[in-house]
Amino acid sequence: MKNKDLITIIELVIIIILLIIGITLFFKRSTKKIENIKSFEFIYSSGMEIYSYVDYKVDCKNNKCIAAIKPSGVPEEKSKTKELTKEELQELEDLLKKYKVERWDGFQKYNRNIMDGSSFNLHINMENNESIDASGYMKWPKNFKEVSEGLGKIFKKFYDEGLEEGIEKM
Repeated sequence: MKNKDLITIIELVIIIILLIIGITLFFKRSTKKIENIKSFEFIYSSGMEIYSYVDYKVDCKNNKCIAAIKPSGVPEEKSKTKELTKEELQELEDLLKKYKVERWDGFQKYNRNIMDGSSFNLHINMENNESIDASGYMKWPKNFKEVSEGLGKIFKKFYDEGLEEGIEKM
């Protein structure tokens, strides 16, 4: 066997090994599933306007889930809480699954050339202790608009049905 043939075989083996590692890492990263949410937080801010951020939280403890809602344009003291039914929590999980938000895990992209833009932070923790974290500033993961609008609709319903005395300590 010539040296040139041996080098070609070694190069092919290295390429195959790198492909196997890459495929393994890709599938390992995408094995997270959104189910049995223990806590959820989505914060979205836009610019410098007063109260121009949303803050949606869900905290589940002792078979009880409380949503804390502060929609855009609403001062913190007008935030509300609401105990969620299993069906309402399932509606949230279904939205996140529909748009494959688990694929957002690890998303951290920022456009540092814009000083007064929009940003988001997402944190989801499931009962199996897996978590999904994503954030961005003027950069968005796939389906961000659809997820953001869907969350707005879901949490608007929660807000309209929420408690009047403001945010309950979570």
